[in-house]
Amino acid sequence: MAEFYYGIFDWDDNILHMPTMIKSYDTLKKRFVWLTTEQYAEMRRGAHQFSFDEDSFDLFYDYIPNNFEMDIKRALLLKTFGPSYDMFLQMVKDGDIVAIVTARGHAADTLMNGCIYLINHAFSVDDRIAWHENLRRLRKHRVESEGEIDDVDLECEYWNMCFFAGLGAKKGEIGKLIRNVEDEKRKTITTFVEGVHANVDAYFKKYNEMPRVSIGFSDDDKANLKKIHDLFIELNNIYTVTKFRVYDTSDRGLKKIVI
Repeated sequence: MAEFYYGIFDWDDNILHMPTMIKSYDTLKKRFVWLTTEQYAEMRRGAHQFSFDEDSFDLFYDYIPNNFEMDIKRALLLKTFGPSYDMFLQMVKDGDIVAIVTARGHAADTLMNGCIYLINHAFSVDDRIAWHENLRRLRKHRVESEGEIDDVDLECEYWNMCFFAGLGAKKGEIGKLIRNVEDEKRKTITTFVEGVHANVDAYFKKYNEMPRVSIGFSDDDKANLKKIHDLFIELNNIYTVTKFRVYDTSDRGLKKIVI
């Protein structure tokens, strides 16, 4: 029986602790300050003294060419790995489909190219050989994958099957993003899960066999974790053949919660 594994990952402070900074205004000290993503997440969890304008998150967009990739490079040099870093690398190496769902405002191609950069610099020669072997083994079960291809096209095919979503609000909608990021993640992840099961249905029609399916979600933000935990409970009643998992990295650990 075929087994398909899917991993949905938040990026900042989950896969990597990035050096990207958020510009904010300290309403008590009456001056502008820069916040790390961890400080921003802490601020969201309770009473805060910071305000934001439409320029606060500029470094989380594509206004500066290659800024996402360059921040990944800096994080790797500093070895500021997040709690889900190893799990992300292992899922890619195993040929499992990964999804990046982040509050950043980058285009999907920017997020994908960032993942490609990360893998190119994190994988050893042996890792890449094992990755290609796993991709060739698994593509026999992928309804959309046919024929023989070289290693370059094999990697391209894999990344194009993965999912990338930057949820960052448009210019002038920063307040909306701060208030509603959990709901945006819920909607996006619901769409992703629906796509997964469309592929499962296609596999069943082709092979007359129902594969085992597992979907995990990893995030460091308590509010996001609660929202997706509740969503997975709902989805578990719809997609009864699928196992849903939530991974809580809010305390820099990796706590698995089985739905």
